[in-house]
Amino acid sequence: RADDTVVFNATSSRDAVGDSGFAGEVAMVLVDAGYSGRLTQDADLRVFDRFQIQGGSFDTAGMTLDVDGDWQGDVATIDASGSSLFIAGDFSQGAGGIFAGAAVTFDGAFSQSVDSASVLHDAIFDGAGTLSLSDDFRFSGDLQLVNPAIDFAGNSLVIDGIGTQRIDAGGA
Repeated sequence: RADDTVVFNATSSRDAVGDSGFAGEVAMVLVDAGYSGRLTQDADLRVFDRFQIQGGSFDTAGMTLDVDGDWQGDVATIDASGSSLFIAGDFSQGAGGIFAGAAVTFDGAFSQSVDSASVLHDAIFDGAGTLSLSDDFRFSGDLQLVNPAIDFAGNSLVIDGIGTQRIDAGGA
């Protein structure tokens, strides 16, 4: 339910699957550092507040993940390969993220900050406020700047892929 908080912690190491029978909306997803299992998404998921993964691993399995709050992926492994991700809050991701073929849209109604040690694939900046980079922004696919209000703060956009990448700065 949209008002539930899903918590995984050290009291369980079992794997879990959010299957197609799941309602698809929760208030928060909190995975503590003590959790050592694997969480697999088998249906689209909307998180109305915070998505925080500090332990175990999380696999979006090609599904859509829409986070209306902050994304915090610390040292945990997050595999978002082939998925569509929508992030409305701040985005902080450690080096454990796998975003091959994923499209990550930053679509916040207010300013957002991005601090990622992982290489994103396709990135779309479509928020209403300024997107502030706390580190170099690395991507391996295409970059679309729908709302090109970006505060680089001395950081760089780094194309970290092979083949052809496209940067579309056409705006809205």
